[in-house]
Order: sequence, then C-alpha cells, then structure tokens
Amino acid sequence: MSTLVVDASIVSKWFLQEEESDAARELLRRNWILYAPDLLVAEIGNVLWKRLEKRELTFEQTELIMARFAEAPIVLVPVEQLAGMALRIAHLYRRSFYDCTYLALALREKCRMVTADLRFLNALHGTPLSAYMTDLSGLADES
Repeated sequence: MSTLVVDASIVSKWFLQEEESDAARELLRRNWILYAPDLLVAEIGNVLWKRLEKRELTFEQTELIMARFAEAPIVLVPVEQLAGMALRIAHLYRRSFYDCTYLALALREKCRMVTADLRFLNALHGTPLSAYMTDLSGLADES
C-alpha cells in the first residue's frame, strides 16, 4: 500500500466537477493511504464558501459536500506538527505557509504530495523538493 499527501486542489475535485475530477476520484478507488494537514478542512470549507457566494452551489449542497468530506478516507495531521518544517520551506522557497504544510507532511511521511496547483508545482520544479511532488498525470500508472 502506498502513501500520498493530497492537497485541497485535489480533494475539491472529489466533490465538485472540475477539470481532472475523474482522475482525482481515481485516488479514492486505489489502494492509497491518504494524508493531509488538518488545514485541509478550512481550505475545503473556503472552496465551498466561494462556490456558494458565486451561486454555483446552494447552501444545502455545500452542507452535503462537507458531510461527505468528513467521511473521506484521509488521515488528518495537526498543522502544529508540521509548522516548523513548513515555515522553513516557505521561507527558503518563497511559497505560502499553507501550501508548504502539505509538502512538509510529504517530507515527514517520505512520500509524494499530489496537487493540481501547477503554479506551486512549477515553482519548485528543479529543486530537491520536486521529488516529493507530483500532479495527477504523475500517478497514472501507480497504485
């Protein structure tokens, strides 16, 4: 069984129809152990709030999605356990602390984080940390 860290850009695709949603949902059907910082809860809530504000979702739909999200097979890790490493990465590579918490967790678990945030992925391309990052296409033949 393999381990992955999933970020909000991936998890939101499980519940919302977006580009690459089918590929993201495939992670739920495979034999992965999925991790995320507990910050993920706030990030998913914010994604849903934005969709609600744009009237792309009803309040009832957002409640249902949050309930389904609460049942998702993700091991949530407290951010405070990742804060020191995340802050170091954020400082060295000039990336947001939020994004770096996912990467810090991948480093701690010695696995990769999967993201649809190509800006973040590209910003760290060619650095030693890029070995800990992938997009969905990088997982196409793995399980």
